[in-house]
Amino acid sequence: VDYVNDSDTDMGEPVRYAFVGDSITQGTGSTNRALYSAPAMIQKMLDENEPDTYMIGNFGVGASGVFETAGYYYNDTLQYHLLMEEFEPTWVSFALGTNDCQTAGGSAGAALRFEELYYTLIKGVADLDSVENVYVNTPLVRLDYISAWSRNVSVIEPAIKNVVAKLQANGVDATFIEMGAITAADILAGNILGKDNLHPGDEGYAKLAQYYYDAIFGGEVDVPADFRVDTIYISDNGTRTGAGTLEDPISDLPLALWKVSKTGGTIVIVDQFTTQPYTKSTTTKVTETVEVKDENGEPVLNEDGTVKTEEVEKEVVTVTEYPAYADFATPADITGALTFVGNTTDAVFEWRGKAMNLECDVVFNSLTLRTSFDTAYINAHFNSVSFTETFKTETLSGNDVTLLGGYYAQADQSLIDTTAVKLYDTAAAISSDKDVTININGGNFANIMLLNRRFDAKAPMGTYSGNMTVNFNGGKITGKASEATMRSGALSMCYLAGNMTVNFNGMEVEDGHVFYAVTRTATLSGIEKDNSLNTGSLTVNGDAITLDKYIRENMRTNDNDGQMATIENLSINCASTVGDLDFDGSISNSDITALVRYLSGWTVDGAKYTGDFTADNKVNNRDVIALIQKLNAGN
Repeated sequence: VDYVNDSDTDMGEPVRYAFVGDSITQGTGSTNRALYSAPAMIQKMLDENEPDTYMIGNFGVGASGVFETAGYYYNDTLQYHLLMEEFEPTWVSFALGTNDCQTAGGSAGAALRFEELYYTLIKGVADLDSVENVYVNTPLVRLDYISAWSRNVSVIEPAIKNVVAKLQANGVDATFIEMGAITAADILAGNILGKDNLHPGDEGYAKLAQYYYDAIFGGEVDVPADFRVDTIYISDNGTRTGAGTLEDPISDLPLALWKVSKTGGTIVIVDQFTTQPYTKSTTTKVTETVEVKDENGEPVLNEDGTVKTEEVEKEVVTVTEYPAYADFATPADITGALTFVGNTTDAVFEWRGKAMNLECDVVFNSLTLRTSFDTAYINAHFNSVSFTETFKTETLSGNDVTLLGGYYAQADQSLIDTTAVKLYDTAAAISSDKDVTININGGNFANIMLLNRRFDAKAPMGTYSGNMTVNFNGGKITGKASEATMRSGALSMCYLAGNMTVNFNGMEVEDGHVFYAVTRTATLSGIEKDNSLNTGSLTVNGDAITLDKYIRENMRTNDNDGQMATIENLSINCASTVGDLDFDGSISNSDITALVRYLSGWTVDGAKYTGDFTADNKVNNRDVIALIQKLNAGN
């Protein structure tokens, strides 16, 4: 009511906009969050253009995330309940994920659960009667922890993209904003983040507010045209703000993975690039007894002639290295193949981590992969991977890298407490129906396991239902396999419902190593094994000597502990000519001599396959007679 003019006046309710996020939304790092957080500055910009029209609500909570294991579980915060029960927003901007990156990037199950939780959170808000549309932003560049930035790039950002696609498919007016890429140039130039390399200061928030304003109110959501490139150069001699060219390479792997084309591209290692683990320095004070010296540096003596001493306090700095922080994953939203290649054949990619997760197809070409961790794994996650003949490996620990075709499976999500444990999986998360090809033409590998490896007794059994072709054309398997390690094999800790063909065409195998066509599932706790789910087919092809010396059909014939896998459709095929025991290209008396020696207990490589001339899966005197008859018939 206008009491001055004695008339009714409807000023109208302001349009309410809500910003949901973590400490960067909240305004941590500013001198006054109420004035200088990004939402506060957006309110100021709106008021300058249309006073009393809009109301901005800052629902950011520092250290919050969508996981219960984040500093604060967002759904449990006061801000969440105020948003859902009081504010009645017209649209909502979401910027969560950076505090979830270490959990989501730790296992396939956690990554999938991040998507599910974030979708549920946003969908619940979008279903409010007042909400018309939502904006979902990717995290900003993190310069505090390289591993966190890497997981934001390779896991969180692709997951958010999937969340938005699912929201749109379910009728939500959702806009995907790559705020990380949009602001990257300013952040890398030092124009946004403060001293902690994570949060902006007042000036940084002003710039960030302008980016949000332009994206949400101006529709400027496109990533700069020059941000992504087909080829980018990286080197220890590069800089964070480098152009990414041969002459001016960059120095950060997450940035290279981020900038390379989403349709596939090439990362060139210029001379050498080293992934740096996170190091933490701890300073402690200790007391030491030292000799007292005079001005000439000579010991001062006591009256009894002994050297005078005194107690002094000294600071000792201990540096602890965390190799897991040098782990990395290739981005899951790259649709083509990503190639790592050296600028010369002498280029070195020194990887100081334990796990390299391939979330897209990858080619390693013309470089040396140097590892330092005692048990380093390349986990292909059922993506195609090729190691060319110019790919080499080097180890500083004495153990070569292990290759997994599938996943390094953690405990089943249903068997652990996800509010306290960060690593877990589900059968769905570690399963795949993708057709893949693995080509190994160079490099040394301690062990090769073509499906999953169950790291935990509670880990689920995934299922592979695609078509996998594996070509061992070169390189070498160097590890000493045993039933305890059981890492080299085809069918093992994952059900095979698809088709797998393994071709041994020239790979070297260290004496004493065995590649098992069928191995065991490892210890099971709360997990049931059902071999009837191995409905696919497994074919192993190779020459007689390789099959005889290094290939075994089963790890063992008994299943006393219930751990052995079985598959009905298994075939091991010999590419060598049956009867040609000396491999000279013809059948002659020397082959009969070799077969007789084999039956007499001599070691004749390959005779297990080339000696079965009667094709009855046995090698005995009947084969000798058949060979003699063959030669006589030929004469």
